Amino acid sequence: MSEDKTSVTISEKTLIPVSFLVIILIAVVQIVSTSFKANANEKDIEKLKDERDVISQELKEHGLALARIETALGIEKPSKNP
Repeated sequence: MSEDKTSVTISEKTLIPVSFLVIILIAVVQIVSTSFKANANEKDIEKLKDERDVISQELKEHGLALARIETALGIEKPSKNP
């Protein structure tokens, strides 16, 4: 019977560089994935900041309107110090 000459054997000298290459490849993929997630989160944070600014401005406007109503009705504002 003839032996199979197509079988591939991996020596220890070959296995170590290949394992380092696999580790480096996994690390690069992880860094790229984290970078994409960070960019997506940055966009979400910017959107939330814009919404917060709008709400803050509306709150100021409502506070001024409430103060005018209280003045017109002659209602005293409660003191903040007890």
